[in-house]
Amino acid sequence: MIKHEALKMFVAVAEAGNILHAAERRGRSPAAVSMSLKQLEEEIGGALFDGDRKAKLSNLGRHVYAIARAEIDSFERATESIRAFARNEVGRVNLATVPSIGYRIMPLAISSFLETRPEVELDLMDADTNSIVSLVETGAIDFGVAGRPHRGAQVEFERLMSDRFVVLCGEGHRLSGLGRPVTFADLNTETVIANGSTAVIPGSDLVEVSTGPRLMVRNMTSLTALVRQGIGVTILPELAVPPETGLTSLPFHGAEGAIWRDIGLLEKRGAYLAPAAVAFRDHLKEIVLSEVGSLDREGVAQ
Repeated sequence: MIKHEALKMFVAVAEAGNILHAAERRGRSPAAVSMSLKQLEEEIGGALFDGDRKAKLSNLGRHVYAIARAEIDSFERATESIRAFARNEVGRVNLATVPSIGYRIMPLAISSFLETRPEVELDLMDADTNSIVSLVETGAIDFGVAGRPHRGAQVEFERLMSDRFVVLCGEGHRLSGLGRPVTFADLNTETVIANGSTAVIPGSDLVEVSTGPRLMVRNMTSLTALVRQGIGVTILPELAVPPETGLTSLPFHGAEGAIWRDIGLLEKRGAYLAPAAVAFRDHLKEIVLSEVGSLDREGVAQ
């Protein structure tokens, strides 16, 4: 069985660049560090470094380092949570959310939560779904709120709600005169500005759909400014459309009708979640259930 202390010793060597400096940091002798590395390599079944100087990680070593670093960080957060609980402190919650949930749902969830739990520290960041999946996998955050993760991601997904995709265009744009939902075929002659959300639209390749310049814009302010200037149109989930943009939002349909995005909680499989994080996660679920159930394709948030 691979021991936690052995992983910490390996990470120390990988970050220090040699055994001597790692031994000084860990308060161990170089011989003890060298023996620990040897035993770890035997346990894993491969060399973690290229050469004897331990200055360069092997391909296996880079893979093990990424996993070990994440596990150590997760363990340290869990330990700090235990200590905080023992000191009668509730702790800190680190989370990330897609921007649409960040400005539509989170303000209400955070304000109502802190009314009863003012001692909890919350650290919230905005990111796209793929970035949030990576943050959860590496243990950089306690949990995330985002779209469905890619296949093979080491996270658990619990669906909270869904919203429809819409086409966003300038006022008076020809698409607004169609009198029906916009389809992929309608976009053949348009410059479609891709964004962080368009990659998850089922069965679409917006680079092939669009005949105009290939544009990818992830910042919402820049994206809406380009659409307002008539540079192109874009496709967004309904909740992601900022209020008072001066733009036109049109229904967007695929071959089988409206196209939906699922939003849910992302948690690392098997990871420990501190009491403060559990409390805020459960509170957030209650807020979603009460506030956005009407937007859900099944009528209620689950």
